[in-house]
Amino acid sequence: MIVNCKTELIKTLSEIGYQLSDIIAYNIMLIDGARKIQISGTELSYDLDKLSFDYSNEDNEFQKCFGIVLFTDGSWLERKFFAGSEWWHYRIAPDIHDVINGNYFRYLSNCKQESKRLFP
Repeated sequence: MIVNCKTELIKTLSEIGYQLSDIIAYNIMLIDGARKIQISGTELSYDLDKLSFDYSNEDNEFQKCFGIVLFTDGSWLERKFFAGSEWWHYRIAPDIHDVINGNYFRYLSNCKQESKRLFP
């Protein structure tokens, strides 16, 4: 399916309940053949139009979009690629007490369930 990177990112932000103003930093790179775009900074609204880049997000031999988007609450989006498909994956940092007290694997289980809820 042909998608637009800008539209895809805005849709993902909406699905997880975030806005552009919630972003504190980003680094995104798009590669499609000879075309290459890389943007990074702290105000994505300034660079958003540069992401208006159409590409196929499935049945790819190579990943086309790479990146990370950091949010004010410590969570983030990171770009994932598997079996020819790519997508934005929402991540939440574990609570330090869960890690220290041995509850990290329960945290991972909760993350998987949250991902399934947001992206069935």
